[in-house]
Amino acid sequence: MKEGRAISASPALELRGVRKQLGGRWVVDGVDVAVSPGEMLCILGPSGCGKTTTLRMVGGFVAPDAGGITIDGEDVVGLGPERRPTAMVFQHYGLWPHMNVLRNITFGLRARGVPRAGAVAQAREMLDLVGLVHLEGSMPTALSGGEQQRVALARALVIRPRILLMDEPLSNLDAQLRLRVREELVEIQNRTGVTMVFVTHDQDEALSIAHRVAVMRAGRLEQVAAPATVYRDPANTFVASFVGRVNLLAAGIRGAEVVLADGSTVGYVERGGAGPNGSGSVEVAVRPEEVILDGDGGSGAEARLIRRVPRGHFDEALVEIGSTRLRAYLQPTATSGERVRVRFGRILVYSAGEQPAPV
Repeated sequence: MKEGRAISASPALELRGVRKQLGGRWVVDGVDVAVSPGEMLCILGPSGCGKTTTLRMVGGFVAPDAGGITIDGEDVVGLGPERRPTAMVFQHYGLWPHMNVLRNITFGLRARGVPRAGAVAQAREMLDLVGLVHLEGSMPTALSGGEQQRVALARALVIRPRILLMDEPLSNLDAQLRLRVREELVEIQNRTGVTMVFVTHDQDEALSIAHRVAVMRAGRLEQVAAPATVYRDPANTFVASFVGRVNLLAAGIRGAEVVLADGSTVGYVERGGAGPNGSGSVEVAVRPEEVILDGDGGSGAEARLIRRVPRGHFDEALVEIGSTRLRAYLQPTATSGERVRVRFGRILVYSAGEQPAPV
C-alpha cells in the first residue's frame, strides 16, 4: 500500500459540496475532497453509491446540480469534456474498431489540430511508455484485454491531461492479468506524475495502488485517508466491513474483555475505533488476523473450531464461542470439532446502532 500524501495548499482538483440528483434521488450528496498534484486518489464503494457519477462530473460528462469543481484553481463547472484539462479511461475502453493502434492514439491529437508528424511522434512515445510499440499497426480486435487497456491508457495520456480519470478500467480483465496491469499502472503514474482519480468497487485494488482512498456510500464520502489508515482505523462499521474482512459483533466492553451477546467473554490486547470509552452496548469489529487461536491448553475463551478452509499461504478458520461465530486468518493445529482458545489482538469499538445507509 502506498503512503498517503498531505493535501497541498493548491490542490490539482477540488470538489466542494458537489451534488447530483438522478431519478428523483441524490446519487451524489455533498462531496468534498481535494486531490494533490501527482496524487492517485481511489474512490471506492459498492455499485450505485455515486462514484462513477462523481467521476463523470469531474470530466464534464454530467453537470452537477450544486457545488463547485476546480482544476488548478480554475472553475470548470459549465465546461464540456473537450474544454477541460482531463482525459478519461472508460470501463469498456472505447477504442475505434476500424482504426489501428497508432491511429487510435493519434485521434485526439489530430482533433486538437496537432500536425500528423507531431501526433505520430507523441503517440509512439506513449506506446513506448505502455510497452506496445510493436503493436502500433494492429487492430483493436487482435489485442488481448490487457493490451486494449494499455492502448486506452496511452490514448488518454497522449493529450497530456492534468487530471486522468479512470472508471473501473481493470474490471474486464481476469484476476492474474488485473494484478499485472495494475502494477504497470502504478509504474506509469510514477513515471508521468499525472494526477489520477480512479474509481473501483474492488477494495484490494484501491488499497494496493492509491495514495489515498475515498470510501463512498449512498452519495457521501465516509472516509478519505491513506490505505493503511482506512484499513486499520476505519471511521465506522460500514468502512470496516467494506474494506477488508471483519467480524462485527454486538457486544459490551468490561475492562479488557469483550462481552458477547450470550455473556461469553473474550480478552483483548489493544483497542481502536470511534466508539465510547466507557461500558455499555457497542459494536465491536475484529479483523480475522486479530482473532488469536491457541490450543485447548492455552489462554483465552473456550471455543470450538468448526471448519478450516485452505487459502493457499494461510487457512481461514471458522470458530464458535458460545453462540457467536468468528473467522480467523491463522493456521491452528487443531482439527475441525476440537476445542481451542480464543483471544483478540486489536479490536475496533463503535457506538451501537449504526445502520448502513441504503445504496
